[in-house]
Amino acid sequence: MEQLTHWKKLTNPNYIGAYDFDKGEERTLVIESVKLEEVVGIEGKKEYCTVIRWVDKKQKPFICNRTNAKMISALYKTPFIEEWSGKSITLLVESVRSFGDVVDALRIKRHVPVNPAQPKVKPTLQIGSPAFDLVVNFMNGKDASFDEVRKRYTITPEVIDAISNKIKPTE
Repeated sequence: MEQLTHWKKLTNPNYIGAYDFDKGEERTLVIESVKLEEVVGIEGKKEYCTVIRWVDKKQKPFICNRTNAKMISALYKTPFIEEWSGKSITLLVESVRSFGDVVDALRIKRHVPVNPAQPKVKPTLQIGSPAFDLVVNFMNGKDASFDEVRKRYTITPEVIDAISNKIKPTE
């Protein structure tokens, strides 16, 4: 049989969608980062969305809606997106009601995936996040080094500068 192309594959090639899945297919992926990003929609409309990027760079990023964010939060018992890095989730397609129609949508499977080969990925510390504030408080007034922070988080030079600007020198 000839391989058929879903029409939606031609409309939003930058983000993963239900149209990328075969019937009954599930994908277990490891979260690299979760950030608010400006997304350009099908008709050129720009909006800010929660975008999940994967450790497997061959996988397209995922625009995570409220329903899916709540599921990840419930699965891993944390509402903080920085703590989702390194966690596995399983995506699947479900039929859902949306604006009076029944449509296919990506959903998070209601279980914590068992993935023994899951790489240990430290969350990326982001400026302004609750974790960032905790690190600043931890380092304030101490002779703490960034080595301690690196044991728990991936930190960029920009984050190091931002922390350095917020901490008070030891007396």
